[in-house]
Amino acid sequence: MNSNFNHYTLDQLIPFVQNGDTAAYAVFCQKVCDMLLNSAIKKLRNEEEAKDVVQDILFWIWEHRDQLGEITNIHAYLYKMVTNRSADLMRSESARRKREQLYSHSCEQVSVSIPIEIKELGEELHLLINMISPASKEAFIKSYLEKKNHREIAIEMNINVQSVRNNISRALKFLRSQLKKNSI
Repeated sequence: MNSNFNHYTLDQLIPFVQNGDTAAYAVFCQKVCDMLLNSAIKKLRNEEEAKDVVQDILFWIWEHRDQLGEITNIHAYLYKMVTNRSADLMRSESARRKREQLYSHSCEQVSVSIPIEIKELGEELHLLINMISPASKEAFIKSYLEKKNHREIAIEMNINVQSVRNNISRALKFLRSQLKKNSI
């Protein structure tokens, strides 16, 4: 990384980022990451969700770097992005909880006719799903239970497709590890 960029302000870094300079972008990210993360944690009260919000914002900045010159106050713009993304996440979390309650209710009704071993596995899986971080859990449910593709999930959750993949991957990794522990 070009250490010369470390002494630049955010406003001074923007032209370099706009031109695709990854070293300038890395310094830009270093300079704003803590600020964004602290702001997101205050709004969401969940560090994992806050990290997802910051990752999405930084990804968006890189993807839309050509538009950075139009921003007159980068700090205010970034704070507004945190506020908007956090609010979107909270709205989607509320909707997810409602769907989960419906799902839970339908599982209870269906499980009456299922053999006891499968029912116990389903209950264990349901408990484990509830232990997954909210963003990963929502992406997992949309993918595996609602059978939606990554693009649809990204649109519904207002995040990028890579974040959807990362969330689903984290959920699967957690479930596999927990199921493996519980079967031994």
